[in-house]
Amino acid sequence: MIAPLVSVWRSLCASAVLALGAAPIGAPMLLAESSCDPTWCRLVRPTAAELTAIVDDANRMLATYADDWSPLGRQCHALGAAMKARADDVRMIEYMWRAEGIDGRSAPVTGDAHRIEAVPGTGLVHIARGFDPLNPDRGLRAIVQTARHEFAHLNGLLQDESWGVDAAANVATACGPH
Repeated sequence: MIAPLVSVWRSLCASAVLALGAAPIGAPMLLAESSCDPTWCRLVRPTAAELTAIVDDANRMLATYADDWSPLGRQCHALGAAMKARADDVRMIEYMWRAEGIDGRSAPVTGDAHRIEAVPGTGLVHIARGFDPLNPDRGLRAIVQTARHEFAHLNGLLQDESWGVDAAANVATACGPH
């Protein structure tokens, strides 16, 4: 049952999944060529509250790290600038998905990032609103944390699959509110 979803999301992560044409702003976009449930595959723009929370966090980082010339301070400032400049590239997915890691285990995924938008309107950063139908709301704090993490990937921080180290996750946490 998970295998078809893993296949679909691997394609999405490789920016190979196409969406059904360019939809008007605010209209949901379904991933095409997939057999997954549309509630899992629908990409929609963030709500006003979600977008405001992401932009507010970006502004917080820009202000907090404006005069911090340490390596972490520069990373946090750059992360805030990227989030503010590209907040319109965020799309929401109803629930998290599972993907197979290099160790063969299935792991939960709450977001992903792509350097190139495969199809106009599908966004560069995808964030899950909820865990599953029984737990549909991860909350704004978790959504913003995922946004920081995925934008850190867009800023060039990679995950070392062989060691399981995700520098973007570390920076997202370090740059978060304290």
